[in-house]
Amino acid sequence: LRFVALSRRLVSGELDARAPSDSGVPELDELATALNQLTDELATRLSELSQERDGVQALIDCMAEGVVALTDDARIFRTNRAARSLLNLDSSDNGTSVHELVRHSELRQVLAESAVRPVSQREVQFNTSHLIVSSRILDTGGAVTTLLDISEIRRLENVRRDFVANVSHELKTPLTSIRGYAEMLMEDGTPQDIRDGFIDSISKNALRLQNLVDDLLDLSRLESGGWVARPESVSVAEVANEAWNWCADAANRRDVSIEITPMGMVYADRQGLLQSLRNLLENAVRHSDEGGIIQVTARRVEGDFVHIEVSDEGEGMTRKALPRIFERFYRADSSRARDIGGTGLGLAIVRHLIEGMGGRVEADSELGEGATIRIILPFSQSCDVSEQKNPDGTVMRSLDQSIQDSTIGLANPVTLFPGAEKDSVTSSN
Repeated sequence: LRFVALSRRLVSGELDARAPSDSGVPELDELATALNQLTDELATRLSELSQERDGVQALIDCMAEGVVALTDDARIFRTNRAARSLLNLDSSDNGTSVHELVRHSELRQVLAESAVRPVSQREVQFNTSHLIVSSRILDTGGAVTTLLDISEIRRLENVRRDFVANVSHELKTPLTSIRGYAEMLMEDGTPQDIRDGFIDSISKNALRLQNLVDDLLDLSRLESGGWVARPESVSVAEVANEAWNWCADAANRRDVSIEITPMGMVYADRQGLLQSLRNLLENAVRHSDEGGIIQVTARRVEGDFVHIEVSDEGEGMTRKALPRIFERFYRADSSRARDIGGTGLGLAIVRHLIEGMGGRVEADSELGEGATIRIILPFSQSCDVSEQKNPDGTVMRSLDQSIQDSTIGLANPVTLFPGAEKDSVTSSN
């Protein structure tokens, strides 16, 4: 009876149960010893299987692709983390049919099909995602189906197409002008004053082309991870004033002035910060109304960050446009783009420079109320804080940059690596 009770306990999973081997009956004691050994071996094997199962689950959970194991009647019996996230499933859904769990009709049909026959590289539009579905039939029945989310790849393809189209347009416009003016110069009988105007237009369009090519090269090198930031203790006011000097002529023509609030020191790549502020100030001058004021401020905020803001009193932009203004060639008001000028790459360059220094950029604006571009950089404990003071006399800690290795020469006069000077002064936007 004791052996019967023990057997029932073992069958129910109580593998720590043991048979008494001291009954005094040799045959029973030998049987008990053998049964205990068998139980120990079974417990060891089950532990090994459990560890192996957990290892396999951990392995597939690390995969970027979604993995769904299906029975031949399209019931889910295992999923990984990526698949549960994509399909909005839970581990408790194991054993349930895909017909009950997946609401999207096309994906439900493909998953059900993949349980009984191989599916190869089938693309499915699932909500806002693009999925590539593939499956392999198992010898024991059922199948393993993978779901590869290619949404980011599709987005990048669209970005590439838009970029090529924008570059083609930006290059074609000045080239067409240059060709037209050149052809008119070749005609006889054109008065000298008109010819001088043609030559001036050719020169301006050639400079526009040079600026565009310069910015394209700069942006390409930044995006490829080639810029080496060299952090040092920098006066924000000094850099802002230096950046303003390069915009002064254009600002004077529009009677635009600047107000620079007294600022402390930051720990940043000086040339990168100079180029960023120069691009922001040039952008603010172009979008300011005549007689407008541009403000540059820097302040420390909670969370050990510093905000450097460039604000103008121009036409501003809609909330809908804000998330896209740091994209290449994006213009919030395309109808005014040609009148305002610029290459449309300046804010994209600023974003890459600041992110290369461990920060980020933001924009605030309301249509008709101007715009504010904000550079956000972290403070650093590593600098000598005894020499850095806020306007109120309190100690200002400096910026800590997360430096990424790279190499780039930016448009003159801001040159980020020696020997990369250009023949003429150009202006990034």
